[in-house]
Amino acid sequence: MTGIYAVSETSVVLPVGDVWSLRFAVRDFDGDLTDQEPTVTVTLPSGATSTPDVSSVDTGVYRAEYAIPSAGRFYARAATADYGVVDFTLFAAVVTGSAYPNVIEAIDYLGDNWEYDDDAETVEDALNAEMAAQRDVCRIPAVYPASLREALLRRVARNLAMRKIPLAVPQADAESGPAFIPRHD
Repeated sequence: MTGIYAVSETSVVLPVGDVWSLRFAVRDFDGDLTDQEPTVTVTLPSGATSTPDVSSVDTGVYRAEYAIPSAGRFYARAATADYGVVDFTLFAAVVTGSAYPNVIEAIDYLGDNWEYDDDAETVEDALNAEMAAQRDVCRIPAVYPASLREALLRRVARNLAMRKIPLAVPQADAESGPAFIPRHD
């Protein structure tokens, strides 16, 4: 492998206030690690730029760290004079409250639409079931984003609403014969 390449993940999600650690290595045209230190430019969501310090970890291996000041999409480019560039992206999320919503937050989300006879235990059962279902189909990042939180709360609301609807209503008459309840919902 020749040129500059990423050693750390090139696309990450981190919370505001955390440190974005960029790691990269530079190999010369013979494939050997080289001491050509790259420059790093970080482009903030506002379009402003910043140039964090680059430090050598080992021969040809470098690190730059950037403290994340605000939410949004950040873009970083590590560039060398002779060996090209490598790009990184970061989505910085604001973390509010706990990672997953709790039962009280789910009940608050349901608000006036929560006109069922469900008690907190029923809401907790639905919340636990839907958290498991979300983990089954989604890759949950280290920072639980607002989009997954909202989706989880909507799933809980749907779960509770669907409990009031029968899975099948058998209708039989003399012309069509007996009705069979479907095997799958």
